[in-house]
Amino acid sequence: MHFKLLSFASSIALLISSCSTDFKSGADYKDVTSAFCLLSMSDTAHYVKINKGFFSETENNLIIAQNPDSLYFKNIEVKVEELNNGNVQKTYPLNRVDLKDEGYIKDEGTFAQNPSYAYKFKFKQGEAFNPSRTYRLVITNLSTGRVIDAFTNVIDDAKFKIQFPLSGKDVISFADYEKPTPFSWNIPEGASFFDLYMRFYYEEENIASGERTREVKDLLLAKNIQIGTSNLLTSFVKSETFYGVLNAALPFKQDFVRYVDTPDIYIQAGGKELKTYIDVTTAQGGLTADQIKPNYTNFRFDGQDGTGYREVFGIFSSRAEEYVGRVPFDVKTIEELKKGKFSGNLRIVGLTSN
Repeated sequence: MHFKLLSFASSIALLISSCSTDFKSGADYKDVTSAFCLLSMSDTAHYVKINKGFFSETENNLIIAQNPDSLYFKNIEVKVEELNNGNVQKTYPLNRVDLKDEGYIKDEGTFAQNPSYAYKFKFKQGEAFNPSRTYRLVITNLSTGRVIDAFTNVIDDAKFKIQFPLSGKDVISFADYEKPTPFSWNIPEGASFFDLYMRFYYEEENIASGERTREVKDLLLAKNIQIGTSNLLTSFVKSETFYGVLNAALPFKQDFVRYVDTPDIYIQAGGKELKTYIDVTTAQGGLTADQIKPNYTNFRFDGQDGTGYREVFGIFSSRAEEYVGRVPFDVKTIEELKKGKFSGNLRIVGLTSN
């Protein structure tokens, strides 16, 4: 199952605006880099997305964005180092690949769709990430000599286990509006926050033709769940939250009825660098946001962290995912889905035949 953050788009677009005709909106060119990578022990291949910034005062920047030469560096070296107490134990060189050839299709938009370059490495047989080690991503511009690097640990997904609910043992209930539904799991070393999802399977039947199509929606039940002092974390989801998310995901269809199948539960974990990145990014808005604030990045530029306007943007961190499949709803929840006060417009009439 692919982690949703894998589709993170880290290309840079510079803002062009002015309230005065004599305001100089541009600046001298700077070597600006954006980089994004989330390591995971469960991945069979590992990718780093790297783009360069661009800006022109004389040409249409939307047209420039369609030129791949404006988005990608031509002469860089990318590697990942495994460190033990600051000493390099292993080095993994990365090769440039086209993500289209890897099975990842870039969404259409302002930026050039083809090619869609990234840098990739795979472990040899018998190799794997070591959760007790630190990993350093190093990006060297061979034309300028500039070096960008960042450090992260890898989440130990071997210790990431869902404790409730379990397939073949438990049921999911959202029938009691006074009693939130618990979801529990062990906290793996290196994780700083979690998102809780339900993979909701169902069938839609065209009333006129009787034709059925199978559908699936990923429902975000809780996000940015913080760790505590215990090794076991429990998140309580209210019934109103579940039905609200479900209503937003399933639009009303007058000429269709729906049949519910058994859902899956999966939990996504993120490292501390990713948590800080998300916290800082989401804090930029609001009524009091009267100035542009520097974005957070754990990348260094020539060994310097720096502040203010930076030469590098992005994040290097870790992720993990735990999954339990085929955990059924209880009978009361099925009845609530069919006739409940928050789900009546979903037109759910029963269970699938699978």
